[in-house]
Amino acid sequence: MTDTRGLSSLGRLALVFCAVLTGWTALVWLAGDRLSAQRIEALVKAEGALMDEHADALSYNLHRSLAFQHALPTHFASDDDVVSAAQRYGHGGHWSGRDFGDRQSALSATPDLVALSRHLAREAGQFGIDIAWVLAINGDCIATSNFDRPESFLGTNYSDRDYYTMARDGRAGHQFAVGRRTGIPGLYFSAPVLVGSENLGVVVIKIDLVKLSPLLGSADSFVTDEYGVVIMARRPALYLRVLPDNRLAELTPAARELRYRQRDFRPLEIASWPGLDHDRIYRFEGEADPYLMTTRAESAEGMTVHVIDPLNDIGEIAHSVRILKIAVVIAGTTLMLLAAGAILYLRRSARHVQELREKSVALEAARQRAEAAGEAKAQFLANMSHEIRTPMNAVLGFSEVLSWTPLTEAQRTYVDKTLVAGRALMGILNDILDYSKIEAGRLELEDAAFSLPELLTDVATIVSVNARQKNLAVSIDAAPEGTGNLMGDSLRLQQILLNLIGNAIKFTESGTVTLAIAVTDRQPDRVVLRFEIQDTGIGIARETVPSLFSPFTQADSSTSRRFGGSGLGLAICRRLVNLMGGEIGVDSTEGQGSVFWFTAPFAPVAEAGPTA
Repeated sequence: MTDTRGLSSLGRLALVFCAVLTGWTALVWLAGDRLSAQRIEALVKAEGALMDEHADALSYNLHRSLAFQHALPTHFASDDDVVSAAQRYGHGGHWSGRDFGDRQSALSATPDLVALSRHLAREAGQFGIDIAWVLAINGDCIATSNFDRPESFLGTNYSDRDYYTMARDGRAGHQFAVGRRTGIPGLYFSAPVLVGSENLGVVVIKIDLVKLSPLLGSADSFVTDEYGVVIMARRPALYLRVLPDNRLAELTPAARELRYRQRDFRPLEIASWPGLDHDRIYRFEGEADPYLMTTRAESAEGMTVHVIDPLNDIGEIAHSVRILKIAVVIAGTTLMLLAAGAILYLRRSARHVQELREKSVALEAARQRAEAAGEAKAQFLANMSHEIRTPMNAVLGFSEVLSWTPLTEAQRTYVDKTLVAGRALMGILNDILDYSKIEAGRLELEDAAFSLPELLTDVATIVSVNARQKNLAVSIDAAPEGTGNLMGDSLRLQQILLNLIGNAIKFTESGTVTLAIAVTDRQPDRVVLRFEIQDTGIGIARETVPSLFSPFTQADSSTSRRFGGSGLGLAICRRLVNLMGGEIGVDSTEGQGSVFWFTAPFAPVAEAGPTA
C-alpha cells in the first residue's frame, strides 16, 4: 500500500507538473507575442515619423515647384506678342488643311511666327522650362521654342491632348504624357489665350521629368499620376509601373498609347505582410524584408507621393523574441524541476530568479535608454537636415540668382562673400552629417563600374579654381596602365581625393601640389592603388600627427582660426578608407610640406576591345 500510495503521489506530481508546464509555455508565448507586437509598433512609430517628415517635405517641394509651372502658361498667354499672333493666326492660315510637312514648311516661312518662336525660346530659357509653344484653336502648333531643332513641334496637331481640351474650354490644363515628337516624359501645363471672352488659341509649356527628379531627395520614393501610373521614381525599374488599385481601365488602349506610349503595364507587387496586421506594413516587390509606406496626395495635380522604407529590424525582433520565449520556457521548466526536488532549492532558486528579474529590468531600462538615445540622435539628424540644410540651400540658391542680376561692384562683393561663406557652412554641415552616418553604421559603399581617368579629370577641374586663386601649380598623374575602368565607390573615392587635395591647397601658400598614383598589388580580380598627395605647405608638427585623423582635430587652435574648417575631413577620410578596406597615413616635416597617402583595393573591369 505504501509503494502504491507513493506511485500515486508521484503520478499526481507528474500531472501537476505537466499542467503547470503547459500553462507556463502558453503564458510565455502569449507574452512574447505581445512583446514582439509592442516592439514592432514602437519601430513603426519611430520610422513612420521620419518617413512622414520625408513625405511632407517632398510633397511641399513638389507642390511649390508645380504651382510655379502652373502660372507660366497664363503669363505667356497674356504676352502681347502671343496675343497678337493668336489674333492673326489663331483661327488658321494658308497652311490649314495641308499635310504635316507642308504645314511645317509654311509656318517656318512666316516671319511673324518665326519671330514669336524666337521670343518663346528666349522666355523659356529665362524661366528654365524645356519647351513652350502656341496652338491655334484647332490644335495646330503655330510657334514653338524648339522651332530650330529636328524635333520641332511646328505644324504638329495636339487636339487629342487633355491639356489642349482643357485650355480650349477656357480653363488652365495640366497632364503627364510621353512626348509625341521627343519621346521624353514630362508634365504639360496649358492656358487659353483670351481676348475678352473669345478664346483665340492655347499656350503650353513642358517640364521634363528628369528636372523634377531631384525633388525626390534621398528617400526611396515614387510619384503616381491620377491613374495610378508611376511617373517619377528613385528606382528606375518602377517607372511606368502601376499601383494594384490603378484606374487604367478608365482609359481605352488607344488613350494609353497616346498618353504613355505603351498599352500594357506591369502592376507593382504590393501586398499585406503575412502575420502582421498593420495598415502601413507591406511586402514590396517580393523583397525579403517588410516595407513601411506612407503617401501624400497632391489633389490639385492629381498626383500622389509614395515614400517607402524597409523595416530590416522586424526580422531581428521576431528572432530575438522567439529566442527569448524559448529561453524563458526552458528557464521555467528548469525552475519547476528544481522546485519539485526540494523546498530549500526552491527558495534559493526564487532568490536567483528575483536577481535575474532585477537584472532583466535593469537591462531593459538600459536598452530603452539606448533606444531613446538612438531615436533622439536620428531625430536630431533629421531636424538638422530639414531645418538647416533646407534654408541654407534656399540662401545659396537666392544668392546665386541675385548674382545673375545687375549689381554694383560693392553689392557683387557682398553677394560673392555670402556665397563663399554659405558654401563653407554647407560643407561643414555635410561633414557633420556624413560623420554621423558613418558612426551610426548607416553609410554603405556602392560597388559600380567607373572610369578612373574621368574621375581624375573631374577632380582636377574642381580643385583648379582654388589653386588658380593662390597661383599654385597642381599636378595629377595619369591612371596607371590597366586601371582605366574599375569597380568600386567612385563618389567616395572622389570625396577623399578632393578633401586631401583641398587641404593641401589650403595649407600651401606657394609651390606645387602633386597627386601621384601607383599600383602596389595586382591580381587578376583585384588591384590595390596607392594615392599620394604631396604639397610644399606649412607641414605638421610631429607630436600632432598621431591625433590628426581624430574627429574635430586640427594641428592647433591657430590653424582653425586662420584656415577654418570643422576638423572632420580627415576623420571622414579615415573612416571611408577603412570601409574600402585600405589604409591612410601622413609623412610630414614642419615648415617643408606634407605627403598624405592612402591605399584602396578595386576590382578591375575589362575594357572592350576593338571590333571588326
